Amino acid sequence: MKEPLSPKEFKERLNNQLPEGIRIKDAKEILINAGIQEKRVAVVSDGLLEEFYIERPQDKTIVGNIYKGKIEAVMPSVGAAFVDIGLIKKGFLYLSEIESALSLQTRLSGYCA
Repeated sequence: MKEPLSPKEFKERLNNQLPEGIRIKDAKEILINAGIQEKRVAVVSDGLLEEFYIERPQDKTIVGNIYKGKIEAVMPSVGAAFVDIGLIKKGFLYLSEIESALSLQTRLSGYCA
């Protein structure tokens, strides 16, 4: 009995039989499992796991979120600023991130009339 083809092998074999210029794109799926204790998300492409995320209530993080805040203190010695974002602890922002955002804003403002 023949072994079944993997999704990748099947796609390659099918693409070889199609006319030139016509190809089957990668099939991507986002699988979500949400329970009381945790949420899990997997990104699968052609049957292969590409990304996997787990979020648990006790592991909440604010890293990567976007907040509106007020700069409270600038620390040139460490190249960072402390920002009041309305939480118990102040946010920490590297000055290089502020500089790159300001330079982008300056460049974009030249395009707006």
